Amino acid sequence: MTQLILIIAAIFLLSLFFGISKSLSALRKMSEQYWGNVQSQLFRKYDLVSVLTDFIKNHKDIDKDAEDKLTEAKLKAMQSYSPFQKSMTEKPLDDCIENILKITEADEKLATDEKFQRIRDDISEVQKELMMSSSYYNAIIRDYNSKISSFPSSFVARLFGHYSKETFDLEINLQSLNKKR
Repeated sequence: MTQLILIIAAIFLLSLFFGISKSLSALRKMSEQYWGNVQSQLFRKYDLVSVLTDFIKNHKDIDKDAEDKLTEAKLKAMQSYSPFQKSMTEKPLDDCIENILKITEADEKLATDEKFQRIRDDISEVQKELMMSSSYYNAIIRDYNSKISSFPSSFVARLFGHYSKETFDLEINLQSLNKKR
């Protein structure tokens, strides 16, 4: 009878152990997948910033300094890798984009240009999709980090090399992007 109880307890503990391990692995895989979605939106954004930069090069009313700051902010954002680094470099890039858009509002000819409106709309759409992707990513990361910090998952997490992950926090001012549509 004692052997039967020990066997059942061992089976239960092994099942719990492998269940937790599988759950942690699934959350890790989902976090990588969602981070890929965030990166995809970031690359789309960087492409649109390049299009915006090329577009404003042809207009003398745009301050060369603002254009240089936009290019520099984009390069810094592209060179960062971790979610935390990315979130720190995205804010200055968004500020530069917002500044360029404010400058163009002062120029009626430029503000009503169809190509410029399309670029502006595309940037706004990418920013919205980026916010959605990052919120999904952050939700998975919160679940993952919560799971690896609670018992008995923390024991299994340490055993299999699961460590806490960084969130990707954005502060996008969508209102400024949606002006004058």
